[in-house]
Parts: sequence; structure tokens; C-alpha cells
Amino acid sequence: MWDDDKLEETEIEEYESEQEEYPGGQEIYQMDAPQQKRRQDKPSGNGSRDGQRSGNRAARPRKSSAARERAEREARREAQQRMKKKRRRRRIRRVFMLIFLILLLLVVAAGGLIWSKLSKMQRASISDDQIVKNTMADGKPVNLKGYTNIALFGVDARDGSRIGKEMHADTDIVLSINNLTGEIRLISVYRDTYLNVNEADDMYRKLTEGFYYYGPEEAMNALNRNLDLDIEDYVAVNWAAVANAINILGGVEIDVTAEELPYLNGYCTETSASTGIPTTQLAQPGLQTLDGVQAVSYCRIRYIGMDYQRTERQRTVLSQMFTKMKHAGVGTLMRLVDEILPQVSTSLSGGEMTWMGLNLFRYHLGTSMGFPYDKVAMTVPGKNDCVVPKTLLSNVTRLHEEMFPGLEYTPSAKVQQISQRIISDTGVQ
Repeated sequence: MWDDDKLEETEIEEYESEQEEYPGGQEIYQMDAPQQKRRQDKPSGNGSRDGQRSGNRAARPRKSSAARERAEREARREAQQRMKKKRRRRRIRRVFMLIFLILLLLVVAAGGLIWSKLSKMQRASISDDQIVKNTMADGKPVNLKGYTNIALFGVDARDGSRIGKEMHADTDIVLSINNLTGEIRLISVYRDTYLNVNEADDMYRKLTEGFYYYGPEEAMNALNRNLDLDIEDYVAVNWAAVANAINILGGVEIDVTAEELPYLNGYCTETSASTGIPTTQLAQPGLQTLDGVQAVSYCRIRYIGMDYQRTERQRTVLSQMFTKMKHAGVGTLMRLVDEILPQVSTSLSGGEMTWMGLNLFRYHLGTSMGFPYDKVAMTVPGKNDCVVPKTLLSNVTRLHEEMFPGLEYTPSAKVQQISQRIISDTGVQ
């Protein structure tokens, strides 16, 4: 640590050095020998002028002495002020250095802990040439500067099995982070939206079926291809992971309507059996704290308001979970990581997840919405009940205007082509 005694000695030496350099301003008022001689040799004149000059000369020594004293006092004050400023700057530097060292140690320790936890996840590696991005009018791939976009999938694997193909993605959300402000926006794409789910096979089906047939990587690419996005990573979770996470966070506050209550209780029985997580039936509607299984069952209700209200319920639960995570203690967060990560599949790197974790308290939730805005529910021959965009082109244009304000956007040729194909298949325009 710092030696305060040595520091005080050093400061005294600096003060004495300053006194030698600025000795009270005496050099300003003292005359050298040649100046004094010239003053003495100068004729004094006659008469009253001579008397006046003699009086003036007699008064000058007293005036010079007073001025020297004032200059000395001023010089001492200035030297003392300079020393105080130097001491203050030294103290500030010490405090900043100490804080920096503490923060550095905390970051290193937290980073090591986080890296050890992340190894429990189901990891997927996606190379750049596997990521589909539409070519825009300037001949370059779409690039939404200033935003990080990630695909979130909630799949119907309820027993903790490995996430992949042959699972339906009941939740399809684009999580968009404003890198400057930390605002997070959620775009729920309705699971039954009729889109191009695979380009190689020219496959047009419900978005959820794209995940089932081709897996999370191609489901992510389908969002890029149909919506002119630049998503490079995804996170997929099963219902068991969501239920466990909500239980660890202490539940979520939901206002359950009388119409929703019987459907919620019906899903509770099946969800509890498939996840192995115990729960109870709700006795009445109203605002109440739901446990993990109850909250998941609430998210699964689709017979009231179809898929439109279901995605709204999902966003409500996610928003509450995010808020609770921001206010949770370290012990709760560590337990959350230990129990949930093995049930998560992602293409995010360890470094990316660590960085996002360190920025957790800077993030805040903003607008959330369902997509498409304008739509028609209908039966498409051979594809069953679907949500058809009216039209994809106009819906995607509005999406970019609302989600990425300030960025100029012209729909790509690919989105225009897909939009025309959907019109041809469904007649909706």
C-alpha cells in the first residue's frame, strides 16, 4: 500500500522548492545595482517640484515594503492551493486504481464461473456459409446496423430430451436488441404463419413445421428469408426448462380470466405429467401468482383468441421472467443457470453469452408485437389451417419501419418473390 509519511515529506519538499522558485514576488520590487545608481544620479529639479519629488522618494520604501508583503502572501496562497490540488489528484488516482483492480478481479472471477456453467448447454455451431441472408438492392446481404437479432424457439419437447428436428416450435420469437440503448423488442411470429420454410425444397408450410422437418438452424434461416432479417444465432428451450425457471424465480403474476381458467387447468394435468414437475389446479380466476407448470399451461392456451392471443400470453410471461431475473440475487441466478442450461440449445458462443450476461442490468423491455399485422385465417389446401399474411410484402415493410426506426429499408427481391407465391397459393392479397 501507499506510504503516507513518505508522501507528506515529498509534498513538503515540493512546497519548499516552489518557495525558492517564487520567493514572495520580491524580485518584482527590488532594484538591481545599476537601477539604483541611475536613480541616484538623476537630477532632482528645483522649487516645489524638488520638494514634491523628495517627498515621493521618501514615501516609496514604505509602499514597496507593503506591496512585497501582499505579493508574498498571495504567492504562499497560490502555492498552497497548488499543493492541495496535487494531493486531491493523487487521492482520486488511488481510488480509481483501487476500483479498477477490484472490478477487474470480479470480471475475471465471474467470467471463469460463467464459462464453467456454459459447458452444460446443448451447443450448435453454425458457420457463416450456413446462414441465409437476403441480398438487398445495393447488392449486399441485409445488415441491420446497430441491432443484434436472435431467434427464440420454444419447442414441445417436455421431457428434457435433446432439442432438434421432429419437434414443433410452438413459440417463434425474434428478440431484437438495440445495441446503443439496451432496449429489447420482441416480435412473435405466429406458429401457423404460411411462409417459405425451406428454399431448397421449395417448401411452403406453417412456420412451426419448418422447425419440425429441418431443425432450428433452418427455422432461423426461414425468418431471415421471409422477413429480411440478419439473425445469426438462435436459442431453443423446452417447456420443462421454462417451468423450472419460473419456479426458481418464484412464479409470475398473471391475471387469469374466467374463460381461460378451465383450459389452463386442463393443460396443467398434461404438462405436469410430461415434465415430471408437480403443480396444483387453480381454484378461481383473477390476479394470482402462477408456478412454473401453471404459467407454461397459460402460455399454451390457443382456443381463446387462437394463436394471436397465445403469443401475447407468451410475451407477458417472458416479460415478467426478464424483470424477475434483473432483480434476482446472485444465488438465484446461479441456481437458474445450473438447472436450466442443460435444457437449452443455442448457437451463441460462450463469449457472446458472457457479454450479454454482463449487460443484463442495462437491458430493458420495449415494444412487443405479433406478426403478421394484417392476416387472414384460412385452410390452405394440403396445409391445413394457416395464418396467411395480407400481404407478406406490406407486412415486412411495416415490420422494418416499426422495429428498426431510422434505418432505410427497401424490400429485397426475395421477399417480393415469396409474397407473390403466397398470393398465388392462397389468393389472399
